[in-house]
Amino acid sequence: KPDIVHTHTAKAGAIGRLAAFLARVPRIYHTFHGHTFYGYFHPIKTKIIIYIERLLAKMSTKIVAISPSQKYDICERFAVAPSQKTEIIPLGFDFERMKASSETIAAPFASLANNCIKIGSIGRLVPIKDHDLLLNAFAKAFSRVGTKNATLFLIGDGEQKSHLEARVSALGISDNVVFAGTINNIQDVYPALDLVVLTSKNEGTPVSLIEAMYFGVPILAVRVGGVGDIVPERCGVLVNSREVNTLAEKLASLITNKAYRASFKNQGREHVLQQFSIQRLVRDIERLYQE
Repeated sequence: KPDIVHTHTAKAGAIGRLAAFLARVPRIYHTFHGHTFYGYFHPIKTKIIIYIERLLAKMSTKIVAISPSQKYDICERFAVAPSQKTEIIPLGFDFERMKASSETIAAPFASLANNCIKIGSIGRLVPIKDHDLLLNAFAKAFSRVGTKNATLFLIGDGEQKSHLEARVSALGISDNVVFAGTINNIQDVYPALDLVVLTSKNEGTPVSLIEAMYFGVPILAVRVGGVGDIVPERCGVLVNSREVNTLAEKLASLITNKAYRASFKNQGREHVLQQFSIQRLVRDIERLYQE
């Protein structure tokens, strides 16, 4: 007989809220860490998901969004829950546990010369992350730059690995793209990177960008979902277009212009410590429960 049930993520959120409602739990909360209202499924399946989420929202005491953009999607764009029933509570991280554990760089990075520009994409190799756009832009940037001093690391694993390996080969960039796989000690990798890129079609609050800012790594990202809510202009370049030439142009500039790249370096740590600390998250959740 809990007083509160608080669910997270789509499947657990659906099952957990339904169970809590049937068990007559007094207060039911759900946090959207992202959503599947576009970019994931066939339009008919998406409409069914939105309908189910609307029903679940009626069972919920409060809905929690993790960014203003996500609240807009939930309340206005897709009308899943009313605004007065939805709170914004950003993510929180225990940054003390994210400190690099040693000076040893993860294996795929160890053999690279210091003068190589190391670009990292951190995330599952799945369609929603749109690595195809990233690879196409990297190939175009590479042809413009006309140099062999940049390497793209795809950090993560997933269903599209074989497809992306074939795409890398077809683009002729095999020597400059590394499939690094899943790296557990990811905190040791960020200090080795010169740039973190994100080209997803849909994002809630991308953890990789928060981690990149904590470690002072410049960012290049497509402005989707909550990306614009978390990345200040001083921390990197956000592009509004998914057009490959636009992304390639920005990527080429960041590869070739060291001063331009350096202007974004080490600009984000204080921002994320203030906005995304675990202490702030605990205070916000405590306030939510006490209301």
